[in-house]
Amino acid sequence: MGRIGSYMRSKKYSSRTGGLAPIFLGAVLEYLCAEVLESAGDVCKGAGKHLVTPRHLELAVRADDDLSRYLQGTNFANGGRAPYINPCILKKKK
Repeated sequence: MGRIGSYMRSKKYSSRTGGLAPIFLGAVLEYLCAEVLESAGDVCKGAGKHLVTPRHLELAVRADDDLSRYLQGTNFANGGRAPYINPCILKKKK
């Protein structure tokens, strides 16, 4: 927590930083990592693989609405693109 606190103070995100701010930020970061890795593990297991790759991370993040919105401007190295077919291209059922 000391390193997170020193980064928060050195970057001057605010004029004052409380003593519990680094602890709270560390807990939030831990939760986000656990959420992404759990989703990526499910995608990996669904693909029949045993190792989580950047592709699994990309698919897991893009499948979740909240994570996709939070990480909308990020790129994963070797993650590729999430599969998407525009509905107007598909044949219409009669």
